[in-house]
Amino acid sequence: MEPGSTGSQFGQPQFKDYVIVEGTKDGVTWIPISAGYNASFNPSWLDSYTTNQAGNASQWVDHSIDLSKAFNLGDTLLFRFRLYSDQTGTSWGGQLIISISS
Repeated sequence: MEPGSTGSQFGQPQFKDYVIVEGTKDGVTWIPISAGYNASFNPSWLDSYTTNQAGNASQWVDHSIDLSKAFNLGDTLLFRFRLYSDQTGTSWGGQLIISISS
């Protein structure tokens, strides 16, 4: 993922490439359950991007999302990881490992 322009925030065009996690109870109405994140999310990811290096397993990062802000205990949910990528740069992507706990 490409980092955004300096000072840009998720939702602005200058945020560039990002991933956002969304959830739904009905498969139709998708609710963002995290802010979008890009290479700026982690210093190691940003360093790999700026030095044109591929990512590796040492760059895996635990990331927790509080589902109770959007859903209720007992809801049956679907999740998607939506990637937005523009044409201004290319780089390695990411791998997601999901662990759900109560």
